[in-house]
Amino acid sequence: MTTDSVYTAHDIPDLFAALPGQLGFVPQESLCVIGTRGPRHRFSFSMRVDLPEEENIDALSRFVVAHLERQDCDGAIVLGVSERPELAGKAVWATELALGEIRPVVSAWATKDRYWTTFDDCDPDGYAYTISPHHRAVVQAVLAGQEILPDRAALERRYQPERTERARWVGAAVDAVALQVAGIVHRANDPGEVGRGVVGPILQAALIGRTPSTGDLAQLIVWTSCEPVRGFALSLVNTETAASLLELWAHVARLAPPELAVAPLTLAACSAYLRGDGAQALVALERALTTEPRDELANIVLRLLQDGVPPSVFAGVLQGGVDR
Repeated sequence: MTTDSVYTAHDIPDLFAALPGQLGFVPQESLCVIGTRGPRHRFSFSMRVDLPEEENIDALSRFVVAHLERQDCDGAIVLGVSERPELAGKAVWATELALGEIRPVVSAWATKDRYWTTFDDCDPDGYAYTISPHHRAVVQAVLAGQEILPDRAALERRYQPERTERARWVGAAVDAVALQVAGIVHRANDPGEVGRGVVGPILQAALIGRTPSTGDLAQLIVWTSCEPVRGFALSLVNTETAASLLELWAHVARLAPPELAVAPLTLAACSAYLRGDGAQALVALERALTTEPRDELANIVLRLLQDGVPPSVFAGVLQGGVDR
């Protein structure tokens, strides 16, 4: 995740308070790293990984540092969050020691009410602290439009299929549209062109705030299951449209029958990636690949995300046609 938000942390508790706004959810049992640039330690990149078992800590630290290097960070804030402070401390220390030429700015780890640092004068018993849900870091993030979820599980639920009356209506509409599209595919010289003509106006209307009807949603679900049409929908994802399209495709993915959810899930993932929301992109990709492990677009985007390719570079990949 990258960020251009302005936030000044005055002490170590302020850094822990900033994590939910950086990640979009409250981290638990995690190693979180914020890459910085310049003499004022401007936040430039953040990532979160699950705390591993002790024997895997060195591998984790190398993985984290490789991401920082790819992002051209010259400093790093390393924060462990865990109710197992001994394990978190080992992960934080290992990551700090692996930084190489990257300058350690602050390294600390915390439970819900105490924190420790790698500073020489750190009290072995740690320091008491509290983080309010109304901390200025949280308030500032929310005012800037950041939704903060209680944990990563809540983020995962965002991409689970809905079991609602509307989902049933959409499912029935999908069945009807699928029959129509099957006939078009059989008769048309260029089914992709027909599909682009159908989904284009729906997407343009959504971008100006129109809520898609049940029929519109069914058209998006069925037509984007065709590769040329998904490629067309992907071409509309850019820095200006990513926020609106993320909301749309996440909504479509929840309502789509599971066997047709791969396209909206990958489109949501690309939109999230371009916004710098790597956590949401990863969750969408995980569900897409659970449904269809061989999906080419999902695998390409996942590889780019895991390699730490910045959103600015990913934008260029999209312009070049990632799905071709």
